[in-house]
Amino acid sequence: MLSFSMARPFAGKAHVAVASDRVFKTRLIDVPREGTTFQVKASAEWRAGSYVVVPMVRPLATGGPHDPVRAVGLAWIALAPHKLSVAISAPDKVAPRQRVRVAVQVVGLPSAGENPFVTVAAVDEAYCSSRTS
Repeated sequence: MLSFSMARPFAGKAHVAVASDRVFKTRLIDVPREGTTFQVKASAEWRAGSYVVVPMVRPLATGGPHDPVRAVGLAWIALAPHKLSVAISAPDKVAPRQRVRVAVQVVGLPSAGENPFVTVAAVDEAYCSSRTS
């Protein structure tokens, strides 16, 4: 379980969401004026780069006319980084303006059968050496 603390300028309802590229979990909680602590059960589907996002509102009938009615909290969830092993098989030399097939093998994906996105860039060694000063 992960524990989060909230300090808010007013009492109200908060919508707790755990998200990254999509929303994994949501729930509503009541927050007293002095703040609160809540827990969220971690899940294997969360990725590094997931956040707890907590927008909160207070009823208009409470508070003064110039008091805030909205607040937003955001916390990054520090998960253990997932490391992948990548092997690239390519020819040692390639003639200019030729197509080349490159084999890329990725080991350590979180889900079997998952297809990773891979970007491969090739740079001409002569171009690199001509750019050094």
